[in-house]
Amino acid sequence: MALANGMPRALVFRRKQILWQVESKKLSSTEPGQNTSVAIGSDSDHFVFAPGIGAETVTNFNWQQDTIELDQFANAQTVQELQSLITSDVHGDAVIDLGHNDSITLTGTTATELQQVIQAGHVLLH
Repeated sequence: MALANGMPRALVFRRKQILWQVESKKLSSTEPGQNTSVAIGSDSDHFVFAPGIGAETVTNFNWQQDTIELDQFANAQTVQELQSLITSDVHGDAVIDLGHNDSITLTGTTATELQQVIQAGHVLLH
């Protein structure tokens, strides 16, 4: 899926700033130390996270078609390492605890579903 200008749909999280616009809706940047919650549309989306993101929450994640990319997280270099970082919160939502106060919560996605997402190749490690 691409935006009208031909750019791929993606949200990039780096040092607590959202650096991309999605479907002409400007997502506001956040100051360091604040947590962010992001809800996006029903099309395939690509989330890119890098160290320094803090505690992020993604709502409306479609585990059957969306993709997550984890760039340069030292303790998530292999699928096995990533799988060991997945837990559930008190609501049953999947949480990836990436260390150094970085985490991603996928509201409405269970840890089991996230494991399936990883096995299906919808989580990219760089």
